[in-house]
Amino acid sequence: MKKISVIIPCYNSEKYISKCIESLRAQSCDDVEFIFVNDGSTDSTWNYIKQFEQEDKRVIVIDKPNEGVSKARNDALDIISGRYVYFLDPDDFIDRGWCEEMYLLACRYDVDILIFNFYSIVNGFKQKCLHNIPVGLYDIEEFLITVERLPITPKLYKRETIKNVRFNENLKVGEVFDFFINAMCNSCKIYVTDGFYYNYVRHVGSATKKLNVEVDSLIVDTIYSINERVYKYKREIISSRCFVYSICLLINSFAFNKYVKKVSLSESVSLIECVYADSLVRNYIKKRIKMTSWGSDEKYYFLLLYASPKLLYLFLRILFKFKIL
Repeated sequence: MKKISVIIPCYNSEKYISKCIESLRAQSCDDVEFIFVNDGSTDSTWNYIKQFEQEDKRVIVIDKPNEGVSKARNDALDIISGRYVYFLDPDDFIDRGWCEEMYLLACRYDVDILIFNFYSIVNGFKQKCLHNIPVGLYDIEEFLITVERLPITPKLYKRETIKNVRFNENLKVGEVFDFFINAMCNSCKIYVTDGFYYNYVRHVGSATKKLNVEVDSLIVDTIYSINERVYKYKREIISSRCFVYSICLLINSFAFNKYVKKVSLSESVSLIECVYADSLVRNYIKKRIKMTSWGSDEKYYFLLLYASPKLLYLFLRILFKFKIL
């Protein structure tokens, strides 16, 4: 059994993949595997990963037609041999010594999920991104009580924990968070470290920033997928404050926040009315209202979002237009 399987799905990544490859090449641990999945790339991505395969015995390459990132990750999950699994995007990179440190930490506490911090890199500027969770070992109940919201920071998973977990290939947005919730439903122990080992390179066209009304409206499908999984396997998560906060944050990040400053008014209003009219979405916003103290800005924000998302959107759009916010 290998120590760690690193899965890298690739689609037309020729502009960025060299940095990723070099960071993997620099790992001194031999007992790991780097699984590249070429998801039908039409540029020179294939040449880069094949060259790396010839130079490094730790590399495994899967070549397949373009079927999306979730299918690519799932295909790799079917062949992994590592005790632990990590998902790396081809435009990101890891620090030297990452494999050894992650494996030692994970084994020391025999955890199902290991959570760590990362650096966000925008236009060459490097910024620390913190999970803001006290360092330590948690069972699921302790973790849900301790965290304010579920972390978006990187995670290492035990293979045994996710042996029956796969990415939902029907989801177009939020599929990574959906996978994390699914994995958490199968977990007993989570360890949180304050180390920085991962470098997330942000691009203008990233899915969370790109404006696409048709795609972003599908965040509702993701919420239903998450809700169904949690209700079936770990019902206590649904009532936790951090889970409700995280779901509302996920909804707003795709269907509200990034549309306040941009996109035509008619398109934005159409998206907002569609998403926030959904009964499950409204139920989570209602829960968030009940969990928020009177007198806080959040309370009034979500009250207005629940009563009239269109009115809140128009109000915020005016504030941004006149640079009041």
